[in-house]
Amino acid sequence: MTRDIQLDKALEYLEEIIATLQAHWDELTPEERDQVESLYAEMREAYANAQWDFEQSEAVASFLRALDAIPGVHAIVGHLIEATRGPYTRGGDYDTELLNRLPTCLAELSRAIPSEEGARMEEAAPEEPGRLTRYPNLECPDQVIIDQRFSLFVQLLIEPPEPEAEAIIVEDTGEPEQPPEVEVVVRARGFDIEGSNTQVMQVEREDDSEVRFVLIPRRLGEQQIRVDFYQYGRRIGTVRRNVLVVEQPLDMEVAQPEEPMVIELRTRPMVPPPDLELCVELDRHDGRTLYFELHSIKEDVGYNHAKFGQVTLQDSPLAKMQAVYQEMSQMAGAAPATSEDRTYAERRLAAIGNQLWDELVPDELKREYWRFKGCVRSLLITSDEPWIPWEAVKPYRYDEEGEREDAPFWCEEFAISRWLSGPGTADLLPAGAARPVAPAQVNLPAVKEEVALVEQLDQLRPDIVPLTPFTRRIQVLDWLEQDEFSVLHFACHGQFDATLPDNSAIILSDGPLRPSDIRARFGGRRPRPLIFINACHGGRTAFSFTGLGGWADRFVKDARVGAFIGAMWEVNDALALQFARRFYQALLQEDESIADAFRLAREEVRQAAPYNSTWLAYVLYADPEGRMREEQAG
Repeated sequence: MTRDIQLDKALEYLEEIIATLQAHWDELTPEERDQVESLYAEMREAYANAQWDFEQSEAVASFLRALDAIPGVHAIVGHLIEATRGPYTRGGDYDTELLNRLPTCLAELSRAIPSEEGARMEEAAPEEPGRLTRYPNLECPDQVIIDQRFSLFVQLLIEPPEPEAEAIIVEDTGEPEQPPEVEVVVRARGFDIEGSNTQVMQVEREDDSEVRFVLIPRRLGEQQIRVDFYQYGRRIGTVRRNVLVVEQPLDMEVAQPEEPMVIELRTRPMVPPPDLELCVELDRHDGRTLYFELHSIKEDVGYNHAKFGQVTLQDSPLAKMQAVYQEMSQMAGAAPATSEDRTYAERRLAAIGNQLWDELVPDELKREYWRFKGCVRSLLITSDEPWIPWEAVKPYRYDEEGEREDAPFWCEEFAISRWLSGPGTADLLPAGAARPVAPAQVNLPAVKEEVALVEQLDQLRPDIVPLTPFTRRIQVLDWLEQDEFSVLHFACHGQFDATLPDNSAIILSDGPLRPSDIRARFGGRRPRPLIFINACHGGRTAFSFTGLGGWADRFVKDARVGAFIGAMWEVNDALALQFARRFYQALLQEDESIADAFRLAREEVRQAAPYNSTWLAYVLYADPEGRMREEQAG
């Protein structure tokens, strides 16, 4: 197999190669220097003007290939270029600050390149046209007096407010009259907000950027202010700040959320935003009240963070949903014996969906649903509540004459997905390595077929590279923490622990693998992959002692994967295999968006067994319009 330059390795070694060339610049002939400078300028221009991440990586790889063909250069850095070669090329998220760190031309010896230890340049290079590096910050008092106005400043700073702060990259066209814009949305339960809770922030090119909100606290105790950032109709990140509301100042500190502040802004969106976002916010004090908002930039939908009611659940939501999960799990078992039993099972699934509609959706949203349903295709539900199977909601209504109108399940009617507040969604998923995970010995008949399916994904798309299965926990953990890949697919059995969801395990050959074992982080130089856990109880989450628990929260909010798929209750193993096969076919071979591929897979399973609850069990955490990156040309 041909050993070509790997795209991720090209980015990793580029700075060391440039530094080595600068150190030995005088050893090159004048002709070689001119040739290298010309190639270097072409690489910088191609990197800056590329529209896609992989095109930027390929610009670096092409530069290294051309360098290696120059005899004098090969003698100096040939060993480093050789270290970038491998059996296949694997794309990755580009380094957004790379050009800022590199010299404008290689003859500028005074501009040293950072060392392998990551030391920064003594004099920072000026910002590359088209990119602005900024640090998000919320500025307000830790303590405020009840009923007294105070200011909240939402800032994007040039310098980090604290050493651990993470930067965001604002991509900018450089046109003086068109600075990049970000919509700022404040959600603050227990506060009144003077004027609108939304403002548009223009990101200054030479200075810090800031918008001011005026809040009035109305509820004593520790409250939380949540700020969401939107660009091009897509929520790209969330930050929070805790505020203590008191009657008189107290001598005490207020602990702040440890949630990292990471958002990425784009001048040009890679895919369109969802047609509609439904934001479901959970009251952090009573843990039972849900607040609903709708947002869309589509003209024929037309919501700008509009409030549509609230619902307070009377019983324990987790206990209530456990009863639903138990019944749904039973319905995923053996097929009903008679046609009459099968018909009843279908009606029972519909009745459960109607019950969710009755009890969980506020009247204001119910009325609005019948207005927007005909002009919405993709729906993103952004929520921190962990227990409600929104996909299984089934609307209905009666007209004035008492005639009943039934609508499909939400997962049938919309290309639906979820996301958790925190890091924004990934619009493009990386192509590259795909690896199945399954225990060596397992009693599920379809698992071997499912492993074989993942091992043959390159037949659906040539830039997917199947790898041999993992069977043990340490293999999975090492790979998650160190490697870059496209797909990690678990085909195994899961166990849900309602008392401590972080202990809800996936069973592998050497024992249980738990969400709390995962300490991986994707994004930046590491592509954000797709994780598919095809195991019972894999997709459900619930609150643990440190926030949200379970696999979905661990992979989405903490590890920042690009997409996560799991099942909310027990699934039939033969239907689970059918679902996975159709999903990958639609995503990889037919180039459907991830939510459309998900809907096609769900519909195929429904048609095969409409009485079986498996087709309703699956949940997708992703940008509904997201898709795999286009295959690299050449």
